[in-house]
Order: sequence, then structure tokens, then C-alpha cells
Amino acid sequence: MWTGGRHHERGRRRSCIEVYRYGGEDPEIRRRLAELGHAALCDHPLEGVTEVVRDHVRFQFVATDATALAAQILAWAIAQSPNGACTAPVEGDAEEAAFEHTHSARYATPQVYRLARLPDGCWLLVKSSRDPWLHDLLASHGACDLRWFSVDELTAGAEGKRLPY
Repeated sequence: MWTGGRHHERGRRRSCIEVYRYGGEDPEIRRRLAELGHAALCDHPLEGVTEVVRDHVRFQFVATDATALAAQILAWAIAQSPNGACTAPVEGDAEEAAFEHTHSARYATPQVYRLARLPDGCWLLVKSSRDPWLHDLLASHGACDLRWFSVDELTAGAEGKRLPY
């Protein structure tokens, strides 16, 4: 049985056959699992909570050019995933950039990453799917004040979440 928390969430994400279950009653953990689309992994699931895909991250990072920052992020992703590959190189300008990367050139679908400078000087990175490892990648390279949003939360002007789940 798993008791929840960030490290246990990583274990759940890495279990491809969903052998982990949450037997506790902490409403925050049950909400987070439901938002991830895994309410069925709870012995006491919350009703009425829908899946939320937080694939937009706003963060602060000292950079002046979107293409240069996107190239850095791509290099970090490649270094973290030795079997990965860039499937579309960085393209863009000082304000916006995009690239594609896959963590496994042989087994995984390439993901699209879009980066844009926000009016407040922060950066917004959007990935074509939810990817909790991206949080640790950005934070470990100096990004700070990371806030995660679904497209609806971002559009509504929500504060965002500290973590993508």
C-alpha cells in the first residue's frame, strides 16, 4: 500500500501496470490522483473530480532569447534521456520557439515543446502532453517559481500549482 506524497507519486507514474494503490483517505492525495485520471487506484476515490492535464508551466529563468533557452532545454532533455532524440530542431525567434523531442527514439512518440516569453518576463513552456519529469528537469537547471496550469486554468488566470499533478 502506498501512503502518498511526491516520491510515491513518482513510483505510481513509473508503474506501467498500475500495481500501486492508495488505501488512505487524505483528500488532497485522492484529488491529485483523480486529476491524473487514476481515481480507480484509490480504495476511497473522490466522486466528481475530473482529470486535469497540467501541461503548461510558467517559470522564471535568466534568458534573453527563446530560441537559445529552447536549445538549452532540449540539450538538458537529451542529456537526461540517452536513448532520446531531437525529432525537430529548435525554430523560432527571441520571443517564441518550438522543438520536438522523444525520450526513446525507438519506443516513444515525439512530443512538441513550445516556449514563449510572457509580458511579465517569465517564460511559458507548453508540452503536447503531461510530463511530471519536466518539473525536475527545469528546477535542477535553475528555473524558479514554477507554476503548472491546464489550458483552462491558464485562460482563467488561475494561480497555478506548484507541481504538475
